[in-house]
Amino acid sequence: MKTLPKVFDIFPVWVLALALAVGLLYAAPPVLIRRAAEADGRFFTLPNLNHLSDDAMYYFPRAREIYEGNFPIEMHVAEYKNRAWFVFPPLPQVVAAGFIALARGDVSSAVIGLILVFGAVNFLCFYAVAMAFLRSRLWAAATATMALFTHAALRIPAVFYTKGVALDVIANLLPRLRVPVGELPLVRIDDPLLTMPLYLISFLLLFRFCAQPTARRAAALGGTLAILSYVYLYYWVAIFAIAGVLALSDGWRAYRSGSYKALKPWLVFYGVFTLLFFPQIINFFQFRSLPGGMDYIARKGVETGRGLRLSVYPDYIFYALAAAAAFLLLRKTTQDGAALKRCMYGALAGMALLWNIQILVGFNMEPFHWWKTFAPLLFLLSAVLVKAAYERMSPGPRARRAVMMVLVMLILSMYWKKALNAAAFVHPPEETARSYSVPRSIAASWEWINAATPPGSAVISNSLVSGDQISIFTHADPWMPMSLNSIAPTETMERRFAEANKILGASADEMLFRLAGPPFAVPREYLCPAPCAADRDRFRDRYELIFEFYPHDLLYAALFSPAGAFDAITRQSAGPVPPEVLDRVREYYAAYQPRPEDFPRHTYVYVGPWERLLSKKAGDAFAGEPAVFANEDVRIYRIR
Repeated sequence: MKTLPKVFDIFPVWVLALALAVGLLYAAPPVLIRRAAEADGRFFTLPNLNHLSDDAMYYFPRAREIYEGNFPIEMHVAEYKNRAWFVFPPLPQVVAAGFIALARGDVSSAVIGLILVFGAVNFLCFYAVAMAFLRSRLWAAATATMALFTHAALRIPAVFYTKGVALDVIANLLPRLRVPVGELPLVRIDDPLLTMPLYLISFLLLFRFCAQPTARRAAALGGTLAILSYVYLYYWVAIFAIAGVLALSDGWRAYRSGSYKALKPWLVFYGVFTLLFFPQIINFFQFRSLPGGMDYIARKGVETGRGLRLSVYPDYIFYALAAAAAFLLLRKTTQDGAALKRCMYGALAGMALLWNIQILVGFNMEPFHWWKTFAPLLFLLSAVLVKAAYERMSPGPRARRAVMMVLVMLILSMYWKKALNAAAFVHPPEETARSYSVPRSIAASWEWINAATPPGSAVISNSLVSGDQISIFTHADPWMPMSLNSIAPTETMERRFAEANKILGASADEMLFRLAGPPFAVPREYLCPAPCAADRDRFRDRYELIFEFYPHDLLYAALFSPAGAFDAITRQSAGPVPPEVLDRVREYYAAYQPRPEDFPRHTYVYVGPWERLLSKKAGDAFAGEPAVFANEDVRIYRIR
């Protein structure tokens, strides 16, 4: 019980109350939308391809696999499990799987639980770091509130490129501006909702280590950073790079002075980190040896080249201005003040280094991710500079009280705005409830799969929407792989794409029309083909259908992308599939003849509204087989 007063010293009751309110306000919109969807007789789905689409495509299929007992393997295509320990960092999916277990398999309830809990956790972590930097509870609370209720902590670098982001941040400070949205800024799972807390804690430990570089603090930083490597790639690389800059600085000073005693804590840091990071190294070489390992890396989006990146010059200008402001504003009168100044210099230098890491290693993995990686640190460091400028003005008592009142009003206005936004979903528009749900007929097919088929059964569909839903809401596996959730070789994925389309009755031209792109736009006639494959009001909206016409996400991801060339991160994100690839896929389609004996046991064909949408042909390859499940919208055949 002695630790309890310490907790309240760090997080006073009013701060814990604010954190709880953040969690409730984060969770309120989906709870209210779920109530409206279910009152309309529909099945609530979160995540889905309309909302939290990355969670739906990449993260929750893997979390579902872990929930089904396939840890640490988390790729959800049956033939390509058990080939590597993990591909994506596994810990966020382990946490998500735990919440699915707590919700007894109800994925949507698990998502709401994650949003509730980690909304509050993120607030407390932002508050803790801001408190360490700013030394003021009110300033720290205002900083944390802005981080959770605006896009400032995620999109500060974007302000340099578009004024709309700055206006969006301002709009989120004012209660009556902007329309309500169902997802608040940090809500995406796994990043940043589940990944941000440990990132912030690592940055805080780095600051504490700078202030007092003891072996104990070095071990804590090294251990936490190693664990962060199992959470999110870009975050641990960012902290590691900043620590590397600071270590080189200490090394240079040690060389100049001839005394290397100050480097001993760094040896502890690197030793602890290496020990806990070693499984990552084994897993990486195991992954590279797989038949589809290098294909997967290419699909993920690797930029190659060794030149200096010039396209992000606004970021460099901001780093220089921030460093100059730190030099002018931050005092070194205390140990923490000196550490903060040093930590800021290291962070800004580390960011510039990571924009140009290709100079050292020859490649940079999806470099546009550095914007969102650096944003939380830049946000916190900007708060430091704002408060330092305020203190340099030496305000009198009246001015200080006025500033405190402004901060209180700012906090209250943001909470009030989000409360108004949440209240707007008490009676949400029908279109909103529909975009978060599916008809009960679709959910009935998932319930049948979970009740009547063994875990790991293969389900054949040529629809990204259906395959994605099946991988999240059932224990079955989609037979057609999706590029970033499978370590299948690209050739295998092309063959499966061609074969699935032939099995489901799509013509070669219909298949290649989806594949060719860009632009990836839903053709007008597909919104309601004649005769309609299904009732548009029950199945269609302007978001979800687009994913059926994004074959790069389905098969190639970033493989055919101008952004793969050096310093092209602001260009078009995906180019057309080359003609020779289209010819190859057409050949796969023409040569394939589906035979039941070629499939593994417990293989099923799923024919729902999306499958019928993608094929104007009346039937599929197994239409003559008796359906093991059928209702007004879905038929399922067992072919073996």
